Amino acid sequence: MTRIRQFLVRSGAVSLFLCLGAVQALSQDMTVYTTLSVTGEDGTAQTVGRSLTLFHAGKVYDFMEDAGELVVLEEQAGQFIILNGNYTATRVEFDELNQFLQVADSETSSYITELESQTDASARQAHAWLQFQLKPQFQDESGASALIKLSSPLMRYDVETAGASDPQRIEQYLTYADWAARLNFVLHPGSTFPAPRLALNAALRQRSVMPVSVTLTNRSADPFTLRADHKYQWELQPAEKSHIHKWERLLESKQLRWVSFHEYQQRLLAEAQRGK
Repeated sequence: MTRIRQFLVRSGAVSLFLCLGAVQALSQDMTVYTTLSVTGEDGTAQTVGRSLTLFHAGKVYDFMEDAGELVVLEEQAGQFIILNGNYTATRVEFDELNQFLQVADSETSSYITELESQTDASARQAHAWLQFQLKPQFQDESGASALIKLSSPLMRYDVETAGASDPQRIEQYLTYADWAARLNFVLHPGSTFPAPRLALNAALRQRSVMPVSVTLTNRSADPFTLRADHKYQWELQPAEKSHIHKWERLLESKQLRWVSFHEYQQRLLAEAQRGK
């Protein structure tokens, strides 16, 4: 469930926004509260995660309540900072993140080629699922309504949308969502490739709307249905500013143990293995 939880809670979202306009967009204050729920076979929805995402002074602070993990996007510096509840922190630059994605894309493409020569059902399913993740093809069934519907045989998005007080805020949110989708894939082994979420973000950009709720139906060999509900505020409250002040002081603390991104990944993988 951890892999699924991270996939949608952080995805609110593969373009590289290093231009001045993107930095300006990220300078506006905004708060996003996200609740993630999973629906079981009996139709009962259960909350499985919450996050608080704060946009302030050109940075984005994403705090995962259940995981005790803080992710800070510093777009102007071209990097993420990640801090967990054990006072372990790491940095990953955008270039390094892109390199990870390129390697994963290349290795997966090679594996897809190997699967093409196999005829058993599991190989065909794996081939179709991996091929879709790299190059998703959705049919847009949205029509003229405010509900975005992107469908395919393997995955479906149903998204309730709304406008924003300023169009820049839409780009602000989706820029972060794009990067979050990329980071999530690299940071958490077994996560879905970012391309399907990026396709949804592109549809949101085209309509200039924000996602209010995102329902993802995965129709692959490992099916699941998730819903992320987002609540927005266009300014920070005193408590939220206090959170940012606390986090910034913590990032400067000598208590922190800074490790390489590779070591941080290995720690997460070891924790995931122990949790199985």
